[in-house]
Amino acid sequence: MAIALDDVYSNFREYILNNLNYELDKTFKLQNKEELCDDDRTSFNWFKDIKIYKSEYTSFNEKVILFNYIPKEIPEGMEINNGSYILFSSYENKNFRGNVSGFAKEVDLDLGMFIHLFSKMEYAPLISLDLSQDIIEDILDAEIHTFDSIKKLFSNIIVFKIDNKHLNDKYEVEGYSDWIYRFLGILKCENKIENIKKEIYFSKECIEEYINVFSEDIKYFPYENLYLSLNHNSPKHIFLDIYRTIEKLYPIIFCMKIKKEMGIVDMDLFDIHIKLKSELNWNHKEAEAIKEIFEYAEGLSIQNISFINDFKESLDPQYKTMRIDNWIYQIRNTSVHLSFDNEKKIDIDKCLNKDVLIKNLIPTEAVVVNKIQKLGTMYSLKFTGVNTNKSSSKVITEEQFSSLEVLTSDGEFNFKGDPDKFVLFAEAERINSAYQFDPLFAINCSVVDPLPHQVEAVYKFLLPQPKIRFLLADDTGAGKTIMAGLLLKELLMRKIIERILIITPGGLTKQWQEDEMGVKFNIPFTLVNRSIFNADPTIFRSANKVVASIDFICREDVLNIVSNTNWDMVIFDEAHKLSAYEYGQKTYKSKRYEAAHLLSQQCEHILLLTATPHRGRTDTFKKLLQLLDEDIFATEDIAADRVKELSKDGLNKFFIRRLKEDMKDWNGNNLYKDRYTKTVSFQLTPEEKRLYDNVTNYLTKQKEEATETRNIHVSLALAVMQRRLVSSIFAIKNTLYKRWIALQGIVDEVSKNPNIWKQRQKLEELDVDSIDQYDDLEDDERDALDGILSDPRKFKLFTTSKSLAEIQTEAKEVKRLYEMANSLYNQNQEEKKYIELKELLKSQGVINGEKLVIFTEHKDTLLYLRERLSNNGYKVAVIHGGLSVDERRQAQWDFMSPETQILIATDAAGEGINLQFCRLLINWDIPWNPNRLEQRMGRIHRYGQKNDVLVFNMVADNTREGQVLSRLLIKLDIIRQSMGDDRVYDVIQDVLKDVSLDAIIASVFDGKESSFDKFIEQDETIIEKVFRNKIEEQQKVIAHSEVDYKDARILKEHSDEKRLQPIYIRLFFERTFSYLGGKYRMIQDGIYQMENIPDVLSKRLKDDYNIYAENINKLLFCFDKHIFLDYQNTNAILGKVHYINPGNALFDALIDCVRDSFRDEMLKGTILVSPEDTEDYFAFYVKNQITDNRPNKGDDSIANEQLSFVYQNNNGVFHVTSPAKFLDLHAPLQFAKQITPPALIGNEEVTEWAFENITLPLFTSTQEIVESDAAKRKEYLQTAFSQIIMDLDIEINELQGKVLLGDIKIQEKLLHKMERKAELLRKKDERIREMEQMVQINPKAPEILGCAYVVPLSQMEYEQHYGMKRDDEVEAIAINMAIEYEAANEWQAEDVSSQNLGYDIRSINKLDIKRYIEVKGRSGIDGVMLSENEMNRLAQLGNSAWLYIVVNCKSKPQLHRIQNPAKKLIFERKDKGVQYYLPLDEWRNKTEK
Repeated sequence: MAIALDDVYSNFREYILNNLNYELDKTFKLQNKEELCDDDRTSFNWFKDIKIYKSEYTSFNEKVILFNYIPKEIPEGMEINNGSYILFSSYENKNFRGNVSGFAKEVDLDLGMFIHLFSKMEYAPLISLDLSQDIIEDILDAEIHTFDSIKKLFSNIIVFKIDNKHLNDKYEVEGYSDWIYRFLGILKCENKIENIKKEIYFSKECIEEYINVFSEDIKYFPYENLYLSLNHNSPKHIFLDIYRTIEKLYPIIFCMKIKKEMGIVDMDLFDIHIKLKSELNWNHKEAEAIKEIFEYAEGLSIQNISFINDFKESLDPQYKTMRIDNWIYQIRNTSVHLSFDNEKKIDIDKCLNKDVLIKNLIPTEAVVVNKIQKLGTMYSLKFTGVNTNKSSSKVITEEQFSSLEVLTSDGEFNFKGDPDKFVLFAEAERINSAYQFDPLFAINCSVVDPLPHQVEAVYKFLLPQPKIRFLLADDTGAGKTIMAGLLLKELLMRKIIERILIITPGGLTKQWQEDEMGVKFNIPFTLVNRSIFNADPTIFRSANKVVASIDFICREDVLNIVSNTNWDMVIFDEAHKLSAYEYGQKTYKSKRYEAAHLLSQQCEHILLLTATPHRGRTDTFKKLLQLLDEDIFATEDIAADRVKELSKDGLNKFFIRRLKEDMKDWNGNNLYKDRYTKTVSFQLTPEEKRLYDNVTNYLTKQKEEATETRNIHVSLALAVMQRRLVSSIFAIKNTLYKRWIALQGIVDEVSKNPNIWKQRQKLEELDVDSIDQYDDLEDDERDALDGILSDPRKFKLFTTSKSLAEIQTEAKEVKRLYEMANSLYNQNQEEKKYIELKELLKSQGVINGEKLVIFTEHKDTLLYLRERLSNNGYKVAVIHGGLSVDERRQAQWDFMSPETQILIATDAAGEGINLQFCRLLINWDIPWNPNRLEQRMGRIHRYGQKNDVLVFNMVADNTREGQVLSRLLIKLDIIRQSMGDDRVYDVIQDVLKDVSLDAIIASVFDGKESSFDKFIEQDETIIEKVFRNKIEEQQKVIAHSEVDYKDARILKEHSDEKRLQPIYIRLFFERTFSYLGGKYRMIQDGIYQMENIPDVLSKRLKDDYNIYAENINKLLFCFDKHIFLDYQNTNAILGKVHYINPGNALFDALIDCVRDSFRDEMLKGTILVSPEDTEDYFAFYVKNQITDNRPNKGDDSIANEQLSFVYQNNNGVFHVTSPAKFLDLHAPLQFAKQITPPALIGNEEVTEWAFENITLPLFTSTQEIVESDAAKRKEYLQTAFSQIIMDLDIEINELQGKVLLGDIKIQEKLLHKMERKAELLRKKDERIREMEQMVQINPKAPEILGCAYVVPLSQMEYEQHYGMKRDDEVEAIAINMAIEYEAANEWQAEDVSSQNLGYDIRSINKLDIKRYIEVKGRSGIDGVMLSENEMNRLAQLGNSAWLYIVVNCKSKPQLHRIQNPAKKLIFERKDKGVQYYLPLDEWRNKTEK
């Protein structure tokens, strides 16, 4: 039978009791007494009265137990006398044998002694570690067990009987603490002498001196340090404990003098020292003290003084003249403070281990010393910062050198760290890495409540990708900005990105900077515009997070700077404005697209946002996708295939589009309300119709001439005039006036410069050649274009007249038209279109408080409507391109106020604004591109709209374009009602893709039948079928993903289990802020006001965040997102409140202070007390990281990381749990518990274990993700390059054939194609190499951030603090009963108590509803105790949290259940132990039925 040794260790007590056939109860009844010999039986009975009066570890590997026996009568035949005994066991020294002269005599370990000691000991004796498999199998296979058969298991246990002279009348050792170290010291020394040949650091003479000291019973002598010096494995640590022994004797010399001089007789030396220190605050000086000690020793002619002198001189003759005390003090300084001899450099390898941790070398952090070199009278140190990990060097003076403080050696812990600082650092580190535990961390520290489709986009599509180059194309109003903010927040918290550039339309820069990134996500961005750039041309390099408008970025001087700067992430909002298309063999790229293309090459990650990615043109769509990867999307066919590909999880690596009808909230309700459209037709008055006809006739004639001459700019100018004509009389009046003045000015220009007729005139400043491009212009650009098209010096851009006479004739005509329009405008009669508008306002209740948005295409019309409506008593806000960004934002806020009824906006300025609080919209002007209707309606028809939306389209049906548009809109209304599908507006452009805008305009101007007329005259059923097909086709062309609501909900629930907000964030802030000396007070429920900011935090805010403490000294803040949002909705009567969370400058600065200032305490290690644990252990805080080869990141490119709490129990086995465990550990002072620190320990063993058990699994999972992603991208690249090269090969073969036939002319073309193929092959190889490099990831060695020695409260201490006893058996019964109850009610329960999650059981039913259950058991009926972590987590989980209390566990267990206990019950806080007590009377009547 093969049984591993670990199987015996794992449950040793059970093995001994069961397999030796003993049943241990109160009377220790022996079942198989016949198996015992008489001596054993007698011994067994005799030892019933054993009393253990001291049980402790002297070091990690040793156990000492003191026990005594005072018999009423000595059994007949007993050889062992009454008295006191000591049991000693050790892992390291298994051959300790022999008498310890004057202390104790070794006796046999017999059966009775062993059984009774074993049953009474708090910990089992250490079992021997070198047992063979044969020995174990022999023991386990034996049918009858005798004590002799298992005695070999305990070869490392020795029992001694203590000499009676050391005992008091209770048979206990007097001053047993010192006595144990003296006893063990002699025992260890005797064994060292026996094995002297194996000794490296101790000679026989040295050990004999140790024995002499241990043999003397000297009051207050530091025997512990002397004993520890025997246990170390390095000369440095041996010396340090010897020195500590001497160090504790320093004050004695001075006290001897004082006692002698003052004649003190009733106090011993140590009492004198304590009196001096407590009442006079006196302390000795080390250098003087050690001098006095050795002078005193020399005066007594101590023999070893001469020996030390000889040894000193043997090291170096130059030490001959140095006093012994100076020499020893110098070695001490070398080991402790890094101080060296002035005249000669000491051998650093002997006196100072490499990688010592010191402080005071630089002011900002502790450092690891890599090398020390003497330079004359100064010292050169090479070092690495423990926080920054940056290497540097520094030359310092001797005085500076002597002020350095050694913390510990790198990789060793001396447990002298401050426990409070240690715990604060541990929690700061956990919060700093909170994204590892909370899957929706960015959501929980942002002021947003995201929807399922937003969670899915960020956490399923985007965040898992190692390289994000993605087009997010959800429907209008889906919250793409929120998704972008969540992504940025997650990437920033992971330190994946640092430099971010967001590029938006001009009117949205401030909205992105303040409302979206600032308020919602606490991410500070710098808005860069022309004035800021001119003031600081380096702003794009100095600012890490920038928002700018696309048209500002396009400017040549700006683009030169921006495109030569590396960015981690670039985001383009309204990416459909980046237009590029192909015509024939040529490609047109707008300036916006060229700028985007340049920037796409300078960033690792790029995100494009648009609701209209396709817009009916495959070439434009391909060009947009090429911004993500121009090789993967090399051709239209490849691009079409790529965006249609969905994995089995519904994923696409580059693209996502979800339709609004598929979007629901967390409760399964549709996000979007119904939308209704209505076409409002009206007739122009006769006077208005006459003006319309006259202007249209003029424009038609001019259009024909422009078409003949192919003057696209004149055609554009005329089209704009036609649109202004139907917008308002005011707009056309102004346009006609400008044109008349311009035509008149041409005569003057020609007279000044006759050559102007011959000059070629270009539209240089604006990138616009068509009405499509005109529609994409901002308002200020349209104004600029109007100025150019009315500039006499640019007349060829707006008129086809070929002579001055023709110009004069045209000028007269335009003047006549202007006068007609001006006359009509100045009449007292209202315009018919405005009269129709007033009727709509009245019928739709705008007078009674309904809010209304009016869209127009022209700023002139907007100003006209504002004046008229204001004169009619309406409160009006306007948004147009003439307003600054701040003025536009103010207009939005004005519209939100109850007083403002109407908002008038132009298309360009209104893009991107969110007006879901308004349900009425009027399209005053109908855009000739009907696709823009959807953009307009998306301003109010979006998530958050609480009412059905009503849209009115105003059309004058006795105008040419009115007839066209009216027919179209009426058809759309009919089809939408028939289909019940709003997407008819989304696919208009696809339906009409064969009906160009030119055809529609031609239909308007010349009255001829066009393809549009033919289409619109078809029967509704035919057109409806076309729309249905196009809707289906669109969904196939750009595959849309259906939202996986189950996955999203599971992710949200998982986050709810793990999130830190708001309770853990608040608790950390409260404790740390107070610890540093800060003060604040609550002024309203959940809202606080700053009163005093700690100096260290003020400095950090100023240096790192450019925030001055005096500006935030009365800051209002809160920790709860919902309190923050509720406050914002109550008009913020107290003033602006800040949401404190990770990402907020104040909170981040606090985290930075702790991580930088308290790291020293982690490096030292500390001692903590656990109220919950039952045995001591070492707890390591471990960071595991995986690195990759991302460009521009250097050596610190982290692909993945994991923070862990690794602990090692007494049997040496490591385990891992949540870092939240540190929250339940406390400083010893909270319990007035005195704890002796353990010896120095290293981190080699835990590093190796963590690497094998945490780092490597993390590496494997990371590698799978990276390799899977790279494989797919590589496949895409191979396919794309192969297809292009194959097409080129066909062309090359054809050309080569023609060359062979003698066609010499195409030789150059053939050469060009072959060069192109060679370039493609080179680029393919380069891209594949890059891809392979990205796959290369490597594990880093685990970083041991700190170590704590964790000591449990004893049963007595626990009861003293909490008034109750801890019983593991009771808790196990309670857990089992809770699980059985869940199973009986068809819930699947999982015991997670070992994971330190703050609850014991996670339970789920068939509907995927979860319970998080904390279980408490009592042997009777009583109150229960919860730890702080348990209390906080239950409060976080709300109604999902349950408290199960099981009473009478050891008799008839009864279960009581309480839902949401943190809210329903009142707990009593036990301050010392930071625990929460729930009295019986509080919970008994509040349980669930």
